[in-house]
Amino acid sequence: MNLEADDPRHGTVNGYSNLKCRCVPCRGAWTAFCKEARLRRAGRLAPEDDRHGRRSTYYNWVCRCDRCTDAAFPTAKASRAERLARREGRVLLAVERVEKLEQKLDEARAQLMLAMAMAESS
Repeated sequence: MNLEADDPRHGTVNGYSNLKCRCVPCRGAWTAFCKEARLRRAGRLAPEDDRHGRRSTYYNWVCRCDRCTDAAFPTAKASRAERLARREGRVLLAVERVEKLEQKLDEARAQLMLAMAMAESS
């Protein structure tokens, strides 16, 4: 149900929640109300509370403990581990390339030394 354009309840929490108005001022009032509610709840959840370890606790209670963070971002640890593994794989490939180049350089030096020795003896 949308409110009439001149209704004074526009831009209020009541307009958004009870009267189901989704105009910009009503959405702004609701957003501000929810943000204030989260800030009031922030840090008030006891460590032994059963609500820890839920995604909603991370967002609604602004809890940043390990259990709530893991629940909010279940793939974060896995993707972080995958990124590190890829990075380590790239490092290993680079090390292998350097080792091959060093081997070729050693072979070229040996050939140069042999050529110099043959030139001196002749």
